[in-house]
Amino acid sequence: MRKHRLDSVGLVAKGKVDAAANRLRDARQNEAAEQSRLDQLTEFSREFDQFLDRRDNDTLSPRQLEEYRRFMHRLHGAVDQQSQTAAATADAVASSSADWQQASLYERTLKNLIIQQNAEAARAEEKKEQAKIEAAWRQSSDSEP
Repeated sequence: MRKHRLDSVGLVAKGKVDAAANRLRDARQNEAAEQSRLDQLTEFSREFDQFLDRRDNDTLSPRQLEEYRRFMHRLHGAVDQQSQTAAATADAVASSSADWQQASLYERTLKNLIIQQNAEAARAEEKKEQAKIEAAWRQSSDSEP
């Protein structure tokens, strides 16, 4: 009975490890997507900065120059925001990784306990069987003339 109860606990632990692994996988995928967005925004911002640097400011009207400045301000704000989002997803990956490691360690410890308990139960069963055999042997030798 004890064996079956521990096996059930082991199955629950396995389920927790699987769930933690799924959360970690999802967090890593989300991190990769957010980092890709950040890389794209950063590259676009860099290219646009270079375009404006090459452009002769004398050929731009004051209105155009102001519109470019506003656009660049919004673009740099978007890069900053995306950078924060990417950092938050990296933190989520670290947290999910720690959760998975903890669940995995618990599962391995529990598996080792189950193996130990099963081995002890098998040894106890062997001793019982050996005692039965010895008792039967003694009984048969006592009944011989």
